[in-house]
Order: sequence, then structure tokens, then C-alpha cells
Amino acid sequence: MATLEDFKKLELRVGEILDVEDHPNADKLFVLKVDLGEDEERTIVAGLKGHYEKEYLIGKRAIFISNLDA
Repeated sequence: MATLEDFKKLELRVGEILDVEDHPNADKLFVLKVDLGEDEERTIVAGLKGHYEKEYLIGKRAIFISNLDA
């Protein structure tokens, strides 16, 4: 079970979705290029394909957890 201390460790950032492509190996995933205000764009895989059109997501802002790569 996750505790409050676990959630305090998460780094949440608002990012702008710059580009959206279909995932080459999955039917329900998009590959997003996201600007999180860092030096480089991030590539993020998201299970949004059944819920949104690609064109709708481009330019939108969303909250991302930015420290899960460890």
C-alpha cells in the first residue's frame, strides 16, 4: 500500500504535449514528445489512444511524474 511519504517523493511537472505518434508495437498506446521545461524534450508512452485523438492532444498541457526513471 502506498503511503503519504511515497507520494511526497514524486516530482510532478506540468508539460506541454508537442507531438503524438502511434506506438509501433501497441494498439492502445501513443508516443508523446513533451516539453517539461528542461533542456531536452521527453518521450513518454501513454495509454491514451482509446480516449483521445492525436490532434486533440497536441498543444495540451498535462501533469507528468518526472522522476520515475530511476
